[in-house]
Formats: sequence, C-alpha cells, structure tokens
Amino acid sequence: MLQLQRASAGSGKTYTLTKIYLRDYLAKKIGTDSNGNGVYRLRTETEMKAIHGRILAITFTNKATNEMKQRLVRALADLAGITGLADKDINYLSDFVTEFATTVDKVKEAAKTALNILLHGYSDFQVSTIDSFFQTVLRTLAVETDRNDTYQIELDDKYLSQMGVDSMLSQIKSPADDKTSKEERFNAKLWIKNLVTDMLTKEGMWNPFSGSLYKELIKFSNLFHSEEYKDKVEPALMKYFETVPDLRKVYQDLKEAQRKDYKDHKKRFEDLQTKLRTLINGRQEFINSRYSKLWTAEVPMMGSVIFELGGTIVKLTSMETPLGDEEVIPTAKRKKAPAFPGIVNLMINLANEMLDWEEVDNFWKNNNRKIYYLGLIKAIKDNINKFREENNIIPLNETNRILKDIINDDDTPFIYERIGSYLNHFLIDEFQDTSSLQWHNLEPLVKNSLGEGHDNLIIGDVKQSIYRFRNAEPMLIQETVPQSFHPNCDIRGNTPEENTNWRSNSDVVKFNNSMFTRLVSTLSDVSVVDDNRSVGLGDIYGNVIQRVKNADKPGYVEVSLYKTATKGPFKGRGQKVYDSMGDLVQSLMAKGYEQKDIAFLVDTNSQGEKLIASIFNYNQQHEGTQGYTPISVISEESLNISESKAVKLIVSVLEKIVANDETDGAKPDDKKRRYIQQSDFMCNYNYIRSANPKMTPSEILAECFKSGKSNDVFATVLKQMKTLALPALVENIISSFVDKDVKKADAAFISAFQDKVLDYCQNNPSDVASFLRWWNESASGASISSPEGFDAVQVMTIHKSKGLEFKCVIIPQANWKLGINKSTNIWVEPKLPEGVEIENLPPFLPIDLSNALADTVYEEDYKRERDKVIVDQLNKTYVAFTRAVDELYIFAERGSTTEEFLGDYLMKCFDYLTVCGVGTEDTFDYTLDPAEISHEKSENPKDSLFTDVYRIGGVTEADVAKWKEEAKEKKANTVEPTTIESYYVNASTNIISNGDDHDAEEDGEIETENATALLDEYESEKHRLEGKKLHAIMEQVVTIDDLPKAIRSMRVKGRISRKEAEDFEKRLRERIGREEVARWFDPAQSVIAERTILCSDKANRRPDRIVITPDGDVEVIDYKFGERHNEAQHVRQVRRYIDLLQSIKSADGKTPKFRSVKGYLWYVNSDTVLEIKSK
Repeated sequence: MLQLQRASAGSGKTYTLTKIYLRDYLAKKIGTDSNGNGVYRLRTETEMKAIHGRILAITFTNKATNEMKQRLVRALADLAGITGLADKDINYLSDFVTEFATTVDKVKEAAKTALNILLHGYSDFQVSTIDSFFQTVLRTLAVETDRNDTYQIELDDKYLSQMGVDSMLSQIKSPADDKTSKEERFNAKLWIKNLVTDMLTKEGMWNPFSGSLYKELIKFSNLFHSEEYKDKVEPALMKYFETVPDLRKVYQDLKEAQRKDYKDHKKRFEDLQTKLRTLINGRQEFINSRYSKLWTAEVPMMGSVIFELGGTIVKLTSMETPLGDEEVIPTAKRKKAPAFPGIVNLMINLANEMLDWEEVDNFWKNNNRKIYYLGLIKAIKDNINKFREENNIIPLNETNRILKDIINDDDTPFIYERIGSYLNHFLIDEFQDTSSLQWHNLEPLVKNSLGEGHDNLIIGDVKQSIYRFRNAEPMLIQETVPQSFHPNCDIRGNTPEENTNWRSNSDVVKFNNSMFTRLVSTLSDVSVVDDNRSVGLGDIYGNVIQRVKNADKPGYVEVSLYKTATKGPFKGRGQKVYDSMGDLVQSLMAKGYEQKDIAFLVDTNSQGEKLIASIFNYNQQHEGTQGYTPISVISEESLNISESKAVKLIVSVLEKIVANDETDGAKPDDKKRRYIQQSDFMCNYNYIRSANPKMTPSEILAECFKSGKSNDVFATVLKQMKTLALPALVENIISSFVDKDVKKADAAFISAFQDKVLDYCQNNPSDVASFLRWWNESASGASISSPEGFDAVQVMTIHKSKGLEFKCVIIPQANWKLGINKSTNIWVEPKLPEGVEIENLPPFLPIDLSNALADTVYEEDYKRERDKVIVDQLNKTYVAFTRAVDELYIFAERGSTTEEFLGDYLMKCFDYLTVCGVGTEDTFDYTLDPAEISHEKSENPKDSLFTDVYRIGGVTEADVAKWKEEAKEKKANTVEPTTIESYYVNASTNIISNGDDHDAEEDGEIETENATALLDEYESEKHRLEGKKLHAIMEQVVTIDDLPKAIRSMRVKGRISRKEAEDFEKRLRERIGREEVARWFDPAQSVIAERTILCSDKANRRPDRIVITPDGDVEVIDYKFGERHNEAQHVRQVRRYIDLLQSIKSADGKTPKFRSVKGYLWYVNSDTVLEIKSK
C-alpha cells in the first residue's frame, strides 16, 4: 500500500516519516487486519541485517538528509533505552508495542540490535536527496556499460549561462575559422547590435557600462534550464531552426507588418480626424471637451490617448443604443450646442482604429526583442555545451533528463533492474517540491516496490509548495499520485482529525485556520490549469483547518496595517515600521523571551538589509542606556563567507597578486596603475583591520596612509606565487597574514572558504584570476550554517524558513501582492493579431509576464500563469504565517491604487471574520469566534503609525516562564556543540613569513626557517608530480584520438601548464604510436580504464587498463611513469591482476570468463614494455 500523507504545517511530518522508517526496519509485515491496516511482528537479527540498506528515505536538501539520519539514530537510541529517557517519554514506544503485539522489553532489545547493525553498516544507511539518488543510479549505469563515470556535477545553472554568454561574446571579437563560424559570428553580431539599438531607443539614457545587456543575456540564458523548456520548447525550436536557419527574414517580415499596419492606421486615423474637425467646425464646446485629443493627437500618441480615454470610449462602444449628439456635449454647453449627426459614430470608429493599432503595436513591442534573443540561442547553447564537454561537466538537472530518455515509458526500465530488486521501501519527504521529471524517473521504482508487496510513503503539503521556480510541481501530490495509484493509495491528512498542529499554540493555529479559509474564499476564482486539468484553490487548501493540540497554551497574533506614499502624511511609513522593530524585540525580551527565540521573516534580501540597518541604528541610539541589552542579529548576510574579515583579507591579497601579475615585466598604463594602487590599498586596509580588530575605520585609514610597510610583506607572496597551486597559496596567506585571534573567531568562515577553493579547483582553471572571477560572479554569496545555541535574533527569507519554527515570528514587511509582483519570462506560442500574417514564426517565444498582457492576444497565457503566481504567493504567505509557536506579528501595507496587496486582502478577511467567522459545526473549536478579535482603528496619520491593528489572544510573562521551565526538563541528554579553539594551517605550505613570529608554536604552526630548502624539496618531487599528471591524462584516453581532449581538459582545469601540455602530448603520442603499444588503443578493442575490481577479501584492485579482444582474450596493463627502482613490486602487482581476472567465471559459474589473460608493465618514460607471466 502507498500511504500518501498530506501533512499541513506543524503536523509532525518528520515525526511520521521517522516512525514509518523505524517500523519497516524493526518489524516485518505479515498481513492486514479487517480495516486494511498492516499486521506486524518484530524482525529477527538476520532479517534486520537483510532489510538494512533496503529502505530509502528521500529528502529535499543535504541539510535535511543529515538531520534525518541524526533523528533516526537518536530515535533508535531512545527506543533501545540508551539515552536514559523514561518509557513514557520515548517516542513511538507505546505505538510499536501495540502495533507489533509485543512487550516494551522486546521492542527495546530489537531497537538495540537494529542500532548496532545500522552503525556498523553506516555506509548502507540509505537517506539521500532525490538528486543524489539519481546520481548514484547514473554512475552505476556508466560503470556497467563501460562509460566514463568521472564526470563532474555542476549545481549552478547560472554559472553555465555565464560561461556560455562569455564565450559567445568572446567569439564575436575573435576571427572565424571557417565559413559556418563566420556566418554564426555575423548573425550573433547582428542580434547584439539590434539589442543595443533597441535598448538605446526604448530606455533613453542607456549606460553601456552598466552591464544591463549582459544581465539581460544571462537572464535569457537561464530560461534554458527549466524542465518546461527542455520538455516542450527546446525540441520544437531545434526542429524549427533546422527548417528556418535564418531568423533575419522572420524579423524583417514582423517589422514590415508593423510598419505597414502603422501606415494603414495612420491614414485612416488622419481621415477620421479630418472629418471630425470638419463636423466640429471650430465649436468651442467640443474643442475644450475631454474628447478633443481624439482629433488633435499626433498618430504616435494614439496609445496614450486610448489609455487616457479608454474607459469612456469602451463605454460608448458597448452601448446597445448610440448616444445622441447632445449627450456627448458637456452639460454646461448642451443647450447651446446644435445636433451634429454622425459625431458619435465617428468618435467610435476612431477609437476602434486606435484599439486595433494598439493590438498590433503591442504584439511588436512584446516580441521584437525576443526575436533578437532567439537569434542568439544556438550560439549560447553551443558554447554552454562546449564548456561542458571540455570540462566533463553534467548539470545537476541534466541527470533527470538522461534518466528519462533511458527509461522512456517503460514500466520496468532495465536501468533499475539491480537497484529495484535491492530497495524494498521508498519514503519520500517534501513531495510537493518534487518535479514532474523527477517523479517520472522515480515512479517505476515505487510501482515495482508495491508490486512486490512492500509499503511506501509519500509525504508533503501542497500548501507549502514555494519552489515552482526550481521546477517543483505541486499537482503531483494533489492529483497525479492519487489518480495513478488508485485504489492502492491510502490518503491521509484531509480532515482535521488526521491533521493536528503540534507546533503552534492555540490562538496562532485558530488564526491561520480562519484567515486562510477566508483568503481562499476571497480568491475562489483562482485555479491551477495544467495539462488540460484544473484544480481550484479550494481543493489545494481543502485541509487547511487543523486540530489544536496545544489547546491549553495561549498564543498571540497581531496584524498591523498601514498606508504609505511618496509624499503627504503617509510618506516613509515603510521605514518607520522597520525603525519600530527594536522596541518590539525589547518588549518580547522583557516578557521573558531570549533573542534566539525571535525570528524576522523577510520576502527579499534587500528587506533584510534594511531591517538589520534599522536594528543597528536602534542599538546605537540606546547605547549606554541603563539596563539596555543590545540586539544581536544573525542573518544570511552576517553568515556570508565573503563578509568575514579573514576572507576579505585573503581575497584582497589574491587580487593584489593578480594586479601585479598582469603588469609583470611591463610598464602599466594609467588605468592599470590605478587598479594596482586600489588593490594595494585594499590589501593593506584589510591586513591592518585583521591584525587590529579594535581599530575604527578612520584609525585604519590613517595607518594605511602613514605606513607602507605591508607592501614588503606581500612581496614574498608575489615571488612564490608561480610555484604554488591555488589551495597551497591560500594556505600560505592564512598562515602568514591572518592574525591568530581572527583565525579563531573566523575559523568556520576560513574553513568554508578553503572548501570553496578546493571545489573550484576540481573542475575549473586554477589560476588566481579565474578563481577571483568565479568567486565574484558566482560564489561570494555562499554562507555558513547558523551556529547552534547562539543568542541572537535571526533574520531570514521566508523560503529559508521553510521547515523551521520559532517561538516568536515577526514579518516586518508582508507587502507582496497576491498577483504578479514582478516581471518574469514565460514561453508562449506566438499568436498574431487579427489581420496580420507572418510566415515561419518560431513555435515558441519568451515574453515578459506582466499585467500589461491582460488585454492582448496572450490574455489566456497571462491568466493561466497569473493564477499559478497567486497560488505561489498564497503558499509563501502560508509558510510565513505558520512558523510561529507562541507569537506572530504581521506588518502589511495597504495598496494605494490597487487592492492586490496582501494587506488589502487581510483587511477584507478581517472585515468578514470580525462579524461572521468561518467555523462549521465540526470546526468551531479550531477557528476564531468574532469576539476573539479586537480591532483598533486610526484614520488620523498623526495619531498612529498604523491605520488598523487586529489582535488575537495574549501571552503573559508567567506563560513564558512556565514554558521555559518545561523546555529545560526536555533538554536533558543533549550534547553541547564543540567550539573550534584554533585554526590549523598545514605547515608544509607555509613558505612565506611576514617577519612576525607571534605565537607560532601556540598556533600549531611551524615557521619554515628556509623557504629555499622547501622549494628544493618541492623540486625533488617534480617527477612524482609529473607522473600523477600523466596518469590523470591516461585515465581519460581510450583511443589515441582522445589524447588531445584529455590534455585540453587538464589544461582548462589548471592542472598542467601550456608548456607541459605540449610536452605531454608529444611524448605520449610517440609512446602510444609504438606497434607493441598501439593495439591497446585500437578502437576495435573493448577498453576498461581505471576501473575498480571488487574482491571478496575487500582488498579491491584497480588496474590502469584492461583490453578485451573480440575473441575473449584479455591484456591487463599497468603503466609507470617513474624509474624501474621497484620493478619486483610492480611485477607482483600485475600478477595479482592476472590471477584475479583468471578467477572470474562465466554465467555458468564454472567456465573461465576470459579465454586467456596476459599482463604487461609499461614504463612510459623509458619506453619499455615488459610481459609479465602468471606464476
């Protein structure tokens, strides 16, 4: 049976998943009862060993994976009685005793055995993200089909887009090699030129140095990575480009249609204006009326005229009976105005002409720039693919695509034959964030498991689906799975009885139950339409009402609404709300809450920055006040690696190295001189700042200007730079320039930065300049995890808060719209206005999604996408409102010109809830009674910051004190986190010194007395390092044709120099060309390079190369790039390979798999081949 758990916020989703995992691990299902529920018995130790590793729990993030593993281990330890908890406090114990029809002691004994098996076989502990699981499947497939499985995974799609755009722009400037390349470069130049011209025309004072064109190209390139594009758009566009390779004609036809339509409308427009002026004949009452623009406006102003008078004209055109002439004339002039037959009809005709023109003109405006972008698709895509191929990269989302192509529509895909028979149970968490493509690949495994009689779990909440921009498909849990697995799908969580909120206190739960019930009712016309199916908002939020578990614990909700404007009494209200947050935090602290109990949830990072600045100013204003406790803040920004003093210093030194290296041996021009001076200054500034943390900025500046001594310090780094790889260089900078105290304080940031350096060097050119470019463009926003137990207010985005809970939640700016908030791009099938014909339009175009599409040919596309956006925004609201345990504070702006703001909807809902309520006979206990809501209203902006304040419930100091005592009792047996007391730097790389031997021993660092000696030692290992590089090249060479690509890959990654690349290719080509060696690189042979052979004694073997002939003969080759000093050992090694291959049997288990096995030692440098005989 497949259990589908629709788990609303706080309903114990992780608790349920943990319970099901432990149930399947500890007990075996032996049948079902009369109600269809499973009947279980405890497993034997042998059965536990067999099931361990056969249960796969799938989570959404790596962090969630680690937390789930810890939770499962802790739960088993609790059940085993190891942690010392009383039986009544052990989760799942009483449930398992009942379900397994056994005793407490037997459950504890089974848990102890299971824990022992799990810990001893921890590598078989199957908890992973869905992407990690698919990676495992794909790499397994590569191994079994003798494909290269050494590819690298790229997580950042934006980085690939940047590489593609950068390469395209570079190609435009470089000479073309062939006719095709010349034509492609010409087309790319043309489209770029058109884009620039269009920007200059439409955006007025366009700054070519602002990077807006580059940003637009990156934004467009990011559209290539969505599942919708790869599923539907890309195949259609590729087929289109095969038949219409040149978009220039399509563009010219579109432009000509717009011009022709403009000329036709212009003539008719002017004719109608002439007739109107003739009829009016100078009558003042018409000339001064609001309609006068109809016969006086210039043709290019038609759009603005129709916009201004649109409502009136539409009203005229929609009347069944035309108005009389006198009804058009202003009332004051009516008596004097004679009848003018035909004026109204002419005005209506003129308005219709304008409307027709608007439709054609809008089509041109919406699509002309998109044609430019389509013209660049092939160039950008080709360069992205080239970058991937050269660096052996597969984007993370491409894994799903590859698997889908292999699986196709097969119910039993061969790719899962092994893993499908090994895994019994699938437990999928956060299913609402799963994409359609991921589910397509996972569904066959779930079906196979169910077919074999195993139980599975899918758990999630469609109301918390807020990652549609990452391809999440919320309709999977709402519609797809229930329909696909009916009747073998047990759906739970649809009723309040199955949906208890264990997180929040009573008033918070009742507020959310009532508010979202009413919000959904207000937005009743919204539905999600996809694949010819429509799901209403009422269905999505059908289980929003939850039971209140903590009915005896009061909560508090306060919703404050305000108006803001650029001038007048409401000016600057948004900033004033930020400024009031300090007082709110202080009041919560006075009530007994600690700072770590309080979280601010913001919609965007910029909101977070404004809030933090306001809190910082608040601290400054109250500094020195008696009894004042400063407010500490932890935010994504404060945890940003690039904000660390130590990291800033490291990056500054690297930038100084690049600046000096770029002008090495040449006289710098003024621009480069300024660049060097700037890098020198920033390097000195950060060095002094790091060494003197108590100095003020002004003192640091003074020290910089009066002393240039640190320039001498950095000189050593510059001298040694070329002898060090990037990771070693960073180690030296840390060792020599980062102060001991700063190392200790910033240990987590330094470690994270070094991890980033190592990650970068795995797949990218490892020169300093390339790293800095990557760091500034893609990685500088990376952050470390929030430290546990640190007493500080947290500031985070709503998306980051998903899955978390806080005692007090404050949303300082709940100012998003329940509608289209900002312009995004969507792919649509182009629709031509009536009367316009253009051949060979592309099958899809990317258009900007905005409210301007409402009355265009794309109105249907607009409405469909708008409803999805509304659901996204409502889900985001639900996530934000349901994070609070005790108290929730919401501050929202009311729209001045529109009622789409969340604040407007909240006010509408409160207007209803304060009178009627939403409870039914079954849900009265879980929803708000109108009497429970207090409303304070103030229309005078001088009296109050807010126009309306709504309050529900109340929490006292006594409540907080009581809850803290209860929490202390539950905190027993927790392990305190370990603090890093010092930061160790590898002494072997410390070849530079700044002349300051401060506490070197105490730091655990050894100052090298003679850098030259270490460099000599490094030189002595040159041959060994060279051998490693040559070995890495040979890993990638199957035939001689692979050699240039393998060397280029090593060169791009920065692992070999240009000179080494030339030398290695010449040397290896000569050696491989020998008659005795060439057969090992013959395309007719089957080659297995650098593949591990699993052995029963666990001493696995990894020969360099195995060549299998079509006749079944095998030659195993081990190549050495050093001297023949250890030849006897090398011979023994090859003999072990021979013996191992000879022991492999055919399918019958008796006949040897290979007809003959020979072994060879190949000393490449000495050009010697030795045949090794088996003993």
